Amino acid sequence: MHQQNDEAVDYPAVERFLAAGKVTHAAWHDGTGYPLDALAKMNADTRELLVSRLSVEGWREVEVLAALGTAPALSALRAGFDAAGPVRLQIGLAMLRWIPELLTEAERTDLVCRAVEQARGGDGLDAALEAAQAWHPAAVMRALWQALNHPDAVVVVHVAALLHFLHGLADEPFDLARRADFLRFVADDPGERAVALDQFRARIPARQIFE
Repeated sequence: MHQQNDEAVDYPAVERFLAAGKVTHAAWHDGTGYPLDALAKMNADTRELLVSRLSVEGWREVEVLAALGTAPALSALRAGFDAAGPVRLQIGLAMLRWIPELLTEAERTDLVCRAVEQARGGDGLDAALEAAQAWHPAAVMRALWQALNHPDAVVVVHVAALLHFLHGLADEPFDLARRADFLRFVADDPGERAVALDQFRARIPARQIFE
């Protein structure tokens, strides 16, 4: 087991790093995390201290610990996920993005399904779509199909776009060339919405339809 050498620890570097990652309004708005480039300038002892000082409170800490990639860092990350309360979903989705091997397949599936179910336009939708694109076993596909009935039109349009992509019917997760097709899923006329869904179903093998 590595013994930390206090004389080798750069305490000011740790303090600067933690201070730089403080979540201000600007950092929250811009999605700015910790200065990861500073990690390369730290020696092993300093990084070990940093791990002990980090509290896993959201995606920013996940990004740091995944970047470090040491056994203590990954152990701390897994422990933080296991102990997480209301931010467990955010932490889990960040792990799915940067260090998915720390999650079991069942955990990945549960996280993505919950992200899709809880997504709202402007709140969690981008993260849910990114996660579903990366991990979409049958349960996730079913959650996406069910989201076509979501009351939030923004969610429906983006989910329809992603489903077209996952089923090989679009070139990108949101194919702008197909935007008019996706908007039909939230048309004012219920009949138009039904036709859009029927036409979508008709282009997909029955075994790939999860409703």
